[in-house]
Amino acid sequence: MLLPPQRVPARKTRREDEPGAPESVVVMPPLVVTAGAPPAARRALAGRVAARNGNLAAGRVLADVEPEDAFFGALDTAPLPLPPAPLRVEPGVERPPGAPAAAAAPLGAAPPAPEGAPAAEEGTKDETQPSPDKSLTPPPLATAAAVEAEAGEPPDAFFGPLDEAPPVTTPAELANAVDRAAGRLPEPGFKGSAKRVFGPLVGAAQGRGAATRTAVAASDRPTRIPPPRIPDPIEIDPTPEATEKIVTALKGRLPDLKLPAAWAPPKTQPSVVATPTAVAAEELRTEASPKPPDAKAKEVAKKAKDKRDAAKQAGDEKVTAPPGPPAPLVPPVLADLRPPAYPPPTPAEKANVIAALQKVLVTSEKESKSIVEAGKGQIFNGTLLGRKLFEHFGEKDFVPETEQALLARIDELRQAVDPAETVLANATKARQQLLADKAAGKVVDTTQTAQSAVTTMTEDAAKTKGAIDASKRKVVNELLQERMSFVDTQVGDGVVAQKRAAERRRTLVGLYETAYKDAARDADDRAQAGQTKPGDKATIELEKRRAPLTDSGELWLTVAEREIHTAFEGLRAATDTSRDKLVGAIQQAGLDARAAVRDWAAKRLRHERAEDERHSAEADDKARQEQAEKDAEARAASDQTRDRLVQDVRAAVYFHDLVNDKDAGAGKVQDETLRSQQKEIAKKYLADGDEPADPLSAVAAHIRTEFKIAQVGSPEAPLVKKMHDKVLETPVPAGDEEQEDLSAVLFSENPPDADTRADIAFKAMDQWGTDEDAVYRALAGLTEPQSRLLQAIYERKKGRNLADHIDSEFSGSEFKRAMALLDSKPVEAAAAAIQYARPLLGGPASKEDRAAMLEAIRTLPPGKAGQLASAFKAQTGDDLDDALKESMRDYKQAEDGSFKPDERGFEESQALVQLNLAQAGITKEGKQGAPDAEAIRNLQAQADALALDRGLRSYTGGTVGPEADFDAVRAAFDRIRREIEQNNPNWTQDQVDAETRRRTAAMQRAYEQRFGAEVGGGAGEEGSSLERVMKAQLRGDAQLKLAQSQLYVDRRAEIASRLQLEATTGAYSSDDVLNQQLQANWDMAADAVRRSEGPRLRRELSEQMEKDAKAGKAWDQTQIETAERAIDRQLEELTKAKAREQMKEVDARFGALYGDSWGGKEGALK
Repeated sequence: MLLPPQRVPARKTRREDEPGAPESVVVMPPLVVTAGAPPAARRALAGRVAARNGNLAAGRVLADVEPEDAFFGALDTAPLPLPPAPLRVEPGVERPPGAPAAAAAPLGAAPPAPEGAPAAEEGTKDETQPSPDKSLTPPPLATAAAVEAEAGEPPDAFFGPLDEAPPVTTPAELANAVDRAAGRLPEPGFKGSAKRVFGPLVGAAQGRGAATRTAVAASDRPTRIPPPRIPDPIEIDPTPEATEKIVTALKGRLPDLKLPAAWAPPKTQPSVVATPTAVAAEELRTEASPKPPDAKAKEVAKKAKDKRDAAKQAGDEKVTAPPGPPAPLVPPVLADLRPPAYPPPTPAEKANVIAALQKVLVTSEKESKSIVEAGKGQIFNGTLLGRKLFEHFGEKDFVPETEQALLARIDELRQAVDPAETVLANATKARQQLLADKAAGKVVDTTQTAQSAVTTMTEDAAKTKGAIDASKRKVVNELLQERMSFVDTQVGDGVVAQKRAAERRRTLVGLYETAYKDAARDADDRAQAGQTKPGDKATIELEKRRAPLTDSGELWLTVAEREIHTAFEGLRAATDTSRDKLVGAIQQAGLDARAAVRDWAAKRLRHERAEDERHSAEADDKARQEQAEKDAEARAASDQTRDRLVQDVRAAVYFHDLVNDKDAGAGKVQDETLRSQQKEIAKKYLADGDEPADPLSAVAAHIRTEFKIAQVGSPEAPLVKKMHDKVLETPVPAGDEEQEDLSAVLFSENPPDADTRADIAFKAMDQWGTDEDAVYRALAGLTEPQSRLLQAIYERKKGRNLADHIDSEFSGSEFKRAMALLDSKPVEAAAAAIQYARPLLGGPASKEDRAAMLEAIRTLPPGKAGQLASAFKAQTGDDLDDALKESMRDYKQAEDGSFKPDERGFEESQALVQLNLAQAGITKEGKQGAPDAEAIRNLQAQADALALDRGLRSYTGGTVGPEADFDAVRAAFDRIRREIEQNNPNWTQDQVDAETRRRTAAMQRAYEQRFGAEVGGGAGEEGSSLERVMKAQLRGDAQLKLAQSQLYVDRRAEIASRLQLEATTGAYSSDDVLNQQLQANWDMAADAVRRSEGPRLRRELSEQMEKDAKAGKAWDQTQIETAERAIDRQLEELTKAKAREQMKEVDARFGALYGDSWGGKEGALK
């Protein structure tokens, strides 16, 4: 900093005698304050800078002037700088009445001191008492107005404001003036941690400044600003450059992530990718805002606004809604949303949170019972509700356990918001202890555990403090520990913030991947119907709809899903790379900062750090970093909990004020429509509470709801799983009614119930010639609890032991299969079924037995096929593959006249085994992973193609038979449709149709790959290889049209063809044929209505039940059953209308296809 040239007047007085100083006036050149200033001046400057700009700046001032072996001065002594003379503030001089006006003082001259004015009012005696032989000349321009203008600024010396030096007359006095001028220099470019600046010091100084201004305004004798304390060396940053690296690293953010454009088949516009509900609007980049208007445009806009406001008040102009927020970019661009730290709760807000938690505590037992009751509605399709057997289910175990978890959650929330609160804490502990006592030792005494934890933490803290006190060497070691803690906190928080941001982005990427696949599926569905744009009407007739394919013949959707997955895997990898880079930068900055602090401490302590000591310190620092990240994660979780709860409190209070017109906007001119909408939102928000006059009741309700969702909100919720397992452990009761209750519950997920199964099994065995297949159906899919109950009911109702009855009627492999089903061993049952289907003397099995072998594999639970070979080996001693090859084998004649084995049946069995494993995510190598949708689709296509070809082309005497096994062909198509419906119960009929077309199209491609060359190769004018084989092997127009309608999913043509086929075969009477197909039409209509309208009706019922429960009018089982019957009646009426509509379409389609055989298109079906 340059000071202006100074003319030094002749010396009158001087504070220090300078030998040889010139007596005459000299002109000094401009002065430059540099780092070469005297140490004493620099120490004074450090204190001033610290008081003004923070300790980081003070550290910089001292860094290059202190001797190498000291922090402040010498190592063993740290003398404080001598206090400079105090600043004297002179009030304006009052002019007596009639006295002449005083001449204006020249610029820079000191105003005259009033007679009798005291020297100072604060400071030490030595500071304030003037010497008898020295003049107390006040500093120039030190008027009361100047003091008022500068009041509140941090003082510029250790012990208080500094007097301006009197005019200098010697070089020594000039050096003093330079020192004093340097003390007022601000530290340029100050940067550093907010935790290390003199926040409290500056705040206190500003407060004193405000008091001084008040005093100056009210009195002619303003009090002096109290001096700040001397900065503690521990508050100064000795390594500012390392700190700057941490600060820079903490500013890193994940780059914006642009998502790809949506996928769509050719000539079809992409479907809109729905924004996942979990994505916040701020996490999506929006369209660029328009440029701000220039000044002239702003004036025009202001005039227009004034005009509109005037017209609005006059009622001449309608209020227009303000423009909406900018739309998100398309394709979406994900931003790294880091909202600023949420303001900490005020004492009043803390009190509100505690009050809301107290409301939850008061109702903890009632709420726990409600949660357990809700859990009963989640399991076994809600069949526990209203049943006498389960009336008190969970009261002795799940209710106390749930209440303990709720109390723990209350205490967790309390600690996050106000750890020092004691009333709620003690009440919570008392309730926990009471529950623990009731549990008779089964529940851990949480009070004692918490107390032990507190004791341990206290002891650890004492040990840590003792270790620090024992190891510190004056101020250096203290500062070393402080800086290490500072680095730990900053780095830990920074690393956790980056990891959480990356995890959040990965979550969003996963949600968007699902949304993109859903949009691609919707686009594929629209392409089949010829809907170019979303919302367009279908332009392609049902019989002409096809699944879109790529140029290579693959399903378009399969390729799109593969590309989508690859693209989003790349986005996840990019996110991980950015995260690792940001985290690495922060961690490295932390390690460098710790090393810098250690080096600084060693230098100040004259300690030479050996290489092994450095390596050891590096290892310690890495361990500190890991622990710091764990601590930061715990802090972040606690802060997140606190912020969410405080936000809820603030919202509830605001909404309550808004509804009651007590908010800031009440009574002001505003859009009444908008305010009404805001009130409606507020009322819905507050409606969750049970006390309209108390907004905190809504907060308490939200806390309860959040806890309830965590406990029973999904089938995988912990309480739901425990309750489900507990039901399975229910012993079989003796009473008839209790057994029926248990049967209704256990078999709700696997109908029919135990009574029906017992009747089927008994009827099948209590006759001349046992119906083994009926017994197998009665025992299919039993779990162990179901089997126990079935055997008890069978013995009670039929008077016989079920196992003994089976033993008397079955033998050999049949007995093994039946008993395996009864013992809930599906793999052993499948092995027995395969063994039973094998011919006694070996060789190929019959058509029916081959079908039974393949069906045994199909019915295995996912992932169990891998155990089939070992189970078969254990039962028979034979190899499963060898047995299947032998039983499934046919022979076909080669071109040279020889016979070759036909392995299509064995291929199908192997495809089914691999498909079973793939559905469970098990690879060919036996490794467990996530299910691969593309692999599942390909294996399914292979199995479908093999099954269909075996039905179309069967070998007799080595040559293909003259016609297909039409029953096998129909069964293959029926199975495809049935499996899709069973696997997607929530899809609409149109969605099921579209997926069926995709599966049959995949089957056609697999057929072409496997049999194309064998049957003539490639698609031609007659269609694909499969279509040519169907035309060649299916006899009669009705058979071919029925197969084609199933292949391309034309349900109207399918029913029409079934009617034509059955009516012309002569197998049944015409009435039977019509009734059968009318039932098929009804079933199709019922399925369509159930899928489209059923979810809506049941959702409305659930909402009504929940609303009534909140009002204290919980439904009983009778009311629930009555409402269910009402829904069934509604669905039945809708089904009737749908069936009539479909039958009209079938009538028209029948006439178009077969009208010529029945006298014309019109009325052909009649």
